[in-house]
Amino acid sequence: MLQNRLRPSLRSNNHGQMVVESVLILTLCIGFLMAASNVFKRGDVINKLINGPWARTAVMIETGTWSGSLAEGRAKHPNTGARSRILNTE
Repeated sequence: MLQNRLRPSLRSNNHGQMVVESVLILTLCIGFLMAASNVFKRGDVINKLINGPWARTAVMIETGTWSGSLAEGRAKHPNTGARSRILNTE
């Protein structure tokens, strides 16, 4: 085997292993950060996180119902119904 043919000083030389592993980990971290930044730039992730829930909440604030759209919410609002209820006073 190759281990048996090497001198003992070469077999126990692990001084550069930590440097090599550190460079590999650093390369992976930089690659991950670059990929994540490209996703955020290209995909408008922040815009979707803010505007997605806000559209439904805005309908609730304006109309008082959890409807899908503003037109449906306005139609379901309690103040848009006919006020023709008669109280029975008998």
